[in-house]
Amino acid sequence: MNPDYYKPLKRRNTRRKKDHDYQAPGFYMITMTLLPGVQPMSILQGSPLVPLVTLTVFGEIVQDRILTIPEYTPAIEILDHVVMPDHIHILLHVKERLARHLGKIIAGFKGGINTRFRETFGIEDKESLFKDKFHDRVVNHKGHIATLRNYIRENPRRRLIKMLHPDLFKRYLHLTLSGREYSAYGNLFLLRLPNLLPIRVHRNWTDEMFDAYEQECLEKIMDGAIAISPFIHPRESRIAQLAVERGYSVIKLCEKGFEERFSPRGREFPLCEAGRLLLLAPWPDNYGQDGKAGYLQFHAMNDFALAISNLDGEEREASIESLYH
Repeated sequence: MNPDYYKPLKRRNTRRKKDHDYQAPGFYMITMTLLPGVQPMSILQGSPLVPLVTLTVFGEIVQDRILTIPEYTPAIEILDHVVMPDHIHILLHVKERLARHLGKIIAGFKGGINTRFRETFGIEDKESLFKDKFHDRVVNHKGHIATLRNYIRENPRRRLIKMLHPDLFKRYLHLTLSGREYSAYGNLFLLRLPNLLPIRVHRNWTDEMFDAYEQECLEKIMDGAIAISPFIHPRESRIAQLAVERGYSVIKLCEKGFEERFSPRGREFPLCEAGRLLLLAPWPDNYGQDGKAGYLQFHAMNDFALAISNLDGEEREASIESLYH
């Protein structure tokens, strides 16, 4: 085995997009998180079908500051927002060039909330209520705005689902499988199932060989096997898609680890909700904005999938139990 296969991926130490002009017009999704122990900004009630978000007094302060951002900075338009118990999302539009870096404006926004909070509750402590760094997502395509609006509006529902099914939306650290440490997210029970099927194709196969392998894999999955793979090659991804569409579960190896506030996106969220997905990251410390994996790393992940599938049930069970002790 080439030792480069196991070379850790580089973790990004900043959430700002490199070389981006944060004074230029554009669209941004801003996420800010409270420090541990700070009182909640809202209370979630209702059900996933009809979620209700009730703002606390603190939350009303935050929402008022969000809505008044354009008064202080007319170049910014607030497109959508949500005030969750411990974090906020703001989708904003910078309509014209800003006089200063967007990060400075967000810092002023947080400072204004801190001041109003202290005045309202008679607190002299000047410590910030929010974590120092905020997360920004630069929207490079206007077509993504509708997707982000939907994400913001779905946030309360998704949180309630996580509250109802905590074990299916949990991040696990220091999971050792076949001598390698992983981080994991999702349904660990899938590792307990006896038949794990590594999915791996070869680029030099003919269409007939791809089709035959796909049919063979689907038959094994229908017979109780769980597909495990990074699902990088389009034909590997197709097998996973067909398995999911037919109601089966998958284990996916990822090149990026999972941040503390990681949440599955797109079709992965309902798969987690149904207990049909487990994500494994063989490089748990790599969780920057951009994946840095290349051919060697993807090739290695296929080897890791094979090694995990070759473990007997007792070994996998022991690895899972070690997380709880």
